[in-house]
Amino acid sequence: MPIAMQYGSGDYTANNISVSGGAAPTGPQMAYVSGNTLADGTTTDTFTPVAGCAYVLYSVEYAHSSKTFRGAHIRYITAPQADKFGSEACNVGGIYGSSASGITITANNNSTVSISQTSSTYDVKYVIYEVQFA
Repeated sequence: MPIAMQYGSGDYTANNISVSGGAAPTGPQMAYVSGNTLADGTTTDTFTPVAGCAYVLYSVEYAHSSKTFRGAHIRYITAPQADKFGSEACNVGGIYGSSASGITITANNNSTVSISQTSSTYDVKYVIYEVQFA
């Protein structure tokens, strides 16, 4: 027997999604910031975060020749506070990573993050979301 529960009341709208009759979500929310497909073996994307913000990067990697799925990764990125931004590297760490690693993420000393394929053997699709704390 299914059970339906409702907490709070009223309507909530965010990111063009409306929820009626429920409470607004609480806690951290995430907003899309950037993403790309890297498939030529030579492109390096540079992501410049906002000082003091936190991000989550999701990636999937495929074999270039066969397009067979090879792996996936979830990483966090935290940017230095404003007084250190531009002269200190971001903090980049792993949340999840498969054994195949087709993506390279480098925290640069100027507070940017470089994203590239580990080799032309892999194609990489990635997205970056900013974590917005309530």
